[in-house]
Amino acid sequence: MMKSLNSLLIKDNTLHGAIPTEIGTMENLTEVSLSDNTLQGTIPTEVGKMSRLAILFLDVNSLHGAIPTEIGMMK
Repeated sequence: MMKSLNSLLIKDNTLHGAIPTEIGTMENLTEVSLSDNTLQGTIPTEVGKMSRLAILFLDVNSLHGAIPTEIGMMK
């Protein structure tokens, strides 16, 4: 996977389906924007493994469920 990538900005691209759990392996990401797509399902708990993540935009999608507690434990 793209381990050296630090920003993933895929806003407003008509993406659909679930957020892949593999996103948690992208440990150098500091910013993720997946807003304004048609993503479905839940937020993967693996997002909590992204220790450098400072900005996460997931608005305007069809996600459901609780925000994973792992995200709340991020530094």
